[in-house]
Parts: sequence; structure tokens; C-alpha cells
Amino acid sequence: MSALATLHAQAIALEAAGLSWLTTRQLALLLCVAGPNRLTGPISTRDLARAIDIAPPVVCRATAALERARLVERHANPADGRLVDIRPGPDAADMLARLETIVAAELAR
Repeated sequence: MSALATLHAQAIALEAAGLSWLTTRQLALLLCVAGPNRLTGPISTRDLARAIDIAPPVVCRATAALERARLVERHANPADGRLVDIRPGPDAADMLARLETIVAAELAR
């Protein structure tokens, strides 16, 4: 399976799930927070910026968009109130499962 076919299947899955607005960076961030190989423990904006190699302000904007879609939630870090921890939102697991199903079906074609 080529990388292009995989990307095409992912694009079709995003469209079918009503998530065509989701950027590559937002998807990468979401997978770090709620995906099958997600980061463990409290995940700060700084941790996410390092994990997907983007600037912290970009993480903040991406997080805001994902939060509006109920895919992530922001919580004050209990150990340091200046930090914000990013956690999976109430709709994250269902949406990722739906995407995985659609991508698998597209790749099986």
C-alpha cells in the first residue's frame, strides 16, 4: 500500500466523518492525546509542541479548535496552575474509532 493511497483513504475518512475541517496538525495533536499510541500522563501544551514539532502557539490554536469540537479538553495542571493539561474530550474515542473503520474500509478496496 502506497503512502499516497493511505493519505487518500484518510482524507476520505475525514470527509465521511464530517471532519474535513481537521488539519494535519490538529489530527496529529488529537492522536497524541487520544490515539492508540497516545502520550501518557498529563500532557501539556509544551509536551504536544515537542511531540509533533510545532510551535506552542500553533498547539494552542489547534487545541482550541479541537476543544470546540469536543475532541479534547483543557484542564489546569494541579501541580502548577500556570500549565494546562490536554486530555481526550467526550467525543474523541468515538470519532477516532469511526475514522479507523472508514480508513480500513477504504484501504481494503
